[in-house]
Amino acid sequence: MIALHLALSQPDLVKSLVLASRVFHSEGWLPGVLDGDIAELMRASCSEVSPDRGDHWEVVAEKLRVLHES
Repeated sequence: MIALHLALSQPDLVKSLVLASRVFHSEGWLPGVLDGDIAELMRASCSEVSPDRGDHWEVVAEKLRVLHES
């Protein structure tokens, strides 16, 4: 949070910033969040930065499902 606050208040001091998070519990995800339009958006976003160019998406989605159910 401190890095985000700094980036927002003094952007000239921050070259880049990476934020990552996940839900605390599976109740934080709505049913079907890995299906439909959101899944396609996630697939497209993953494909843009993945060395696999999206061919690895099914593995990523399965790992997200496991995290979601734990």
